[in-house]
Amino acid sequence: MDSLEIQYQHQSIKATLVGALRKKRGRVEYKRGILFKKEDKYYVKASGLQGSNILSSLAIANCYIKLGMDIENIKESEIVTTIPFEVSHE
Repeated sequence: MDSLEIQYQHQSIKATLVGALRKKRGRVEYKRGILFKKEDKYYVKASGLQGSNILSSLAIANCYIKLGMDIENIKESEIVTTIPFEVSHE
């Protein structure tokens, strides 16, 4: 590995989606989300409006919701991949 190259690995967590999400097919999207644990199961919901100028949803978010290239509409209760901003080892 080059001395200037930094290797970054993120931990992902599978979570049940609360609410529904939409995106365009053909690209990967990352939505800001709120990840929480209830009765030993992870859940995630969108943190609000997702525009780049919406700082309030960024301020309350604690993860990204990764939406794959081949999906378009994600229904409530589907399992999605989340990328926490910080992982707590409680």
